[in-house]
Amino acid sequence: MVFYGKKISYRELGNHIDGLAGALKQLGGGPEDRVALLLSNCPQYVIAYCAVLQLGAVVAPVNPLSTERELTHIVQDAGIRLAVELNLLVGRLENVRAALRSGGSTLLEQIICAFMPEFLPLLSP
Repeated sequence: MVFYGKKISYRELGNHIDGLAGALKQLGGGPEDRVALLLSNCPQYVIAYCAVLQLGAVVAPVNPLSTERELTHIVQDAGIRLAVELNLLVGRLENVRAALRSGGSTLLEQIICAFMPEFLPLLSP
């Protein structure tokens, strides 16, 4: 895979997928759980998508432009327990989780932050 000129080998991709699948499992994820992906078109989306499938869970793709009201509806409607959120969007799902908690909901138990710069090439001067 190539992302803005940075090459990612199948081996590297596989290692990232295995690592995220393991992290999701350690956080209590398992078969039939629904995992929201609040990610843009980036390597982290591919990694998260494959990791969720490897776990046996269900991928719930979410438009990164969704409002907090829309995110709340999606989380409740799909029964989302886990989510992977792009670092550029941090805070949106946390706000949704706080609103859900105030209403007594236990949804959105864990949110993993994917760091976009990890796969961006360094800019030369």
